[in-house]
Amino acid sequence: MVSLSSAPTGRARLLRYDAPLGTGHGLRHVRDTLAHWGLDGESEQASDAVLVAGELLANARQHGGGARAVELSWHGTRLRIAVSDSNQRSPRLVWPHLPARPSGHGLYLVERLARRWGVLPRRQGKTVWAELRMPMLFGPALLPPHRSGRHQIDGAPR
Repeated sequence: MVSLSSAPTGRARLLRYDAPLGTGHGLRHVRDTLAHWGLDGESEQASDAVLVAGELLANARQHGGGARAVELSWHGTRLRIAVSDSNQRSPRLVWPHLPARPSGHGLYLVERLARRWGVLPRRQGKTVWAELRMPMLFGPALLPPHRSGRHQIDGAPR
């Protein structure tokens, strides 16, 4: 068993200051980061993480003026996906969920796939985050940090 104090950790952040992030660009960042951290892209956990990230990015585009940042962080078996936008209004889960409804399914999917999710108000907007459980051997315990422009992946142990 890995104790919380010695569990490997990592963080990857993609920022955009001049314009909102495109959903495709954000999803590429998520897939690349998960691959860099050693998670098989065909696994159920990776598929769930990409689906949750896609829903958070789509909500930011549709309701928040577009994503300004996407951040992934992991600690042991927990993966946290966070998407920030410039709208301060918190999203709300549409309840009851009606599968025949043409929209309103995004947060329902997040609710079903994530261990937990929430909203952090910011001075200039909000961050919507979701936490998923990952396999025990997740993350590159010995990989060096990788930096490229505003795209930053840090997979070194902390």
